[in-house]
Amino acid sequence: MTDDAPELRASDADRERVAEVLRDALAEGRLDMAEFEERLDATYQARTYGELAPIIRDLPAAGAVPPTVDLVKEPGQSGD
Repeated sequence: MTDDAPELRASDADRERVAEVLRDALAEGRLDMAEFEERLDATYQARTYGELAPIIRDLPAAGAVPPTVDLVKEPGQSGD
């Protein structure tokens, strides 16, 4: 799938790839069940790449490692 040609028709395989990203996001806790179902419905109704792209734009690609966030300061570190 590409953002370069949003008007191109999406294939069944394209929709299945998006559905897999959604399933992974649900399993990882990035989506709750209601949002997953909403996005999955939109995925199977999408006809073009332009309709598919926004469905997963805010989700990491399958297998992507998100950046780590250090929420705890080490002893001796200053805040400024």
